[in-house]
Amino acid sequence: LLANPNNVELGPIYEPHWMHQIRSNLKLILALLLGIGGLTALILRYQRGRPVAEQLFAEALTTPQKMLFKHLMLLTADQSITTLELNQLLGIDDKSWDNQRKIRSTVLQELEEKGMEFLGVPSFIERTSNEDDRRLRRYRIKTELRDELISVLKYV
Repeated sequence: LLANPNNVELGPIYEPHWMHQIRSNLKLILALLLGIGGLTALILRYQRGRPVAEQLFAEALTTPQKMLFKHLMLLTADQSITTLELNQLLGIDDKSWDNQRKIRSTVLQELEEKGMEFLGVPSFIERTSNEDDRRLRRYRIKTELRDELISVLKYV
């Protein structure tokens, strides 16, 4: 030792085992903490941005679309409305059958397009044929998407 006075790294001699584990895995621990912090920041940013998107969606809806959306959301999960009820809700029951169909289709299509544009929710209106009369359809919000859309009601 006296002939070669170079510093030799001996390592921690009196260091507890748990402290040695922390020192040896310091980079991993810091990377995990930074990852958790970054993920938390992204989640908070998403949660804060969500009400803005919901409000923009509600503002983009026309009056008939708002009425339809509100009516469909206030139904229970197993209820649906018929084509005739939808015509009355939109105030088009006095128009010809072709005009009713065109207006219904336009309102429903635009409502779903705005839902995709502002909320990122895919087609959320479920259309089913009536068992008694195949010409009539029943409409309701898809059950798996109701929870995502329920918070929009306070802005509509």
